[in-house]
Amino acid sequence: MYRKRSVVALLMAAFSFFLMTRAGRAEQPAAPPDILILKGCPLGGVMFPHKAHAETHAGNRCETCHHPSRPEKPSTAPQQACRSCHVKPPQPPMKTGTQAAFHNPSATSGTCIDCHLKMNATGKKAPTLCMQCHKKENG
Repeated sequence: MYRKRSVVALLMAAFSFFLMTRAGRAEQPAAPPDILILKGCPLGGVMFPHKAHAETHAGNRCETCHHPSRPEKPSTAPQQACRSCHVKPPQPPMKTGTQAAFHNPSATSGTCIDCHLKMNATGKKAPTLCMQCHKKENG
């Protein structure tokens, strides 16, 4: 009788552990691809090495580039893709289109450019000219 209870308790513990680990994984956001192709610009798409940027430049802190959800358009997932909300042309209630999510119209400031300029100021080489990032072959 004691042995039967031990087996049942062990099976219940194993099942509970299984459920807890599955629940923990379900809450984790899916990892983005190592390289993203940001399409839609007439100048050409941008091949964006997401993994390299996240690990090297952002220190694996998603919020370095991904801003928190906004009340006018709440996010549906943590750190969701920019184009989930920022589309061309902007759709109400959003006011910021795709391009503005990355840089201003003259590409002199914005999420990407500001970081690239800071990198260059420290002696590293980050692209700052349009065609250094935008390539027709990327779509």
